[in-house]
Amino acid sequence: MSALVATLIAAALCSATGVFAAADAAKPGPADLSRPPSTDLSRPPSTDPSRPPSADLSPHAVASLAAQAFNGLLLPASTALIKTKYDEQVAEVAVEVGSRVSAGQTLLRLVDDEQRVTRDRAAALTDRARAELKRLDALRKSEGTSDQLLEQAQTALRVAEADLQLAEIRFKERTIKAPFTGIVAERYVDPGASVQEGDPLVRVTAVTPLRLEALLPEEMLSRMRGHARVEVSLTAPDTVLVLPVRLGTVLVDPASGTFPLHITIDNTQGRLTPGASCTLRILPAQAGVPGGSTAPPATTADRSP
Repeated sequence: MSALVATLIAAALCSATGVFAAADAAKPGPADLSRPPSTDLSRPPSTDPSRPPSADLSPHAVASLAAQAFNGLLLPASTALIKTKYDEQVAEVAVEVGSRVSAGQTLLRLVDDEQRVTRDRAAALTDRARAELKRLDALRKSEGTSDQLLEQAQTALRVAEADLQLAEIRFKERTIKAPFTGIVAERYVDPGASVQEGDPLVRVTAVTPLRLEALLPEEMLSRMRGHARVEVSLTAPDTVLVLPVRLGTVLVDPASGTFPLHITIDNTQGRLTPGASCTLRILPAQAGVPGGSTAPPATTADRSP
């Protein structure tokens, strides 16, 4: 019996010794500083939130900047606010807001009865002075006329001609005409209205050319040197324009870090609307365009059905 108990105790001691040996083998040993740690290139590097990201100067980042859209406006190159020079009454208005007008076309007319009579009277006095000078000149050749009378007649003719020119100007100024081809943007008076000197009558806006204006960040200057192009997207009408860009002297606003971009657009067909908003993207420079060559013409893509 005692032999059996001794045998069981010896077996238990051997089993415990094996467990402790296995545990000691599982513990990590001291680090070997003579060997560099292995790096698994198949896994992406971990991101350390305590470190700022490095600047990405790759071509992809530059292309991303160029793909940005910027807001712009299509503004008329010319606009005229026409005011009256006289205290008068409006006799006739020949246009409405939105009417297309040509240079020299009548827009409205002020009452001009008195000016018409004054012009006709000045014309009659000029004719009489001219006839008197002609008569005295004929008498001087045939019968002899004093030089004093002849000089007086010449002076009278010059005064009459000046009065006629002044009467013509005042009569014509009662008729208001378009200073250039465009559209009537505003009309401030109706027939029969009384106006005073300095009152606005009508505003005329040119349809062509138009001027594209936008503010771009100074980082875009490097991409716009040379022969860059601009893609302009409009919604009214649904159109995309590709325009060449020629930068002249550029001034960057130090407060905002932006510079103005101005591009003149031909709108002879009148498809583009003055004052419309648009978005633009900077396209890369065209390859093969020499420095002194003429810029390629703008191309248009109409997206309307």
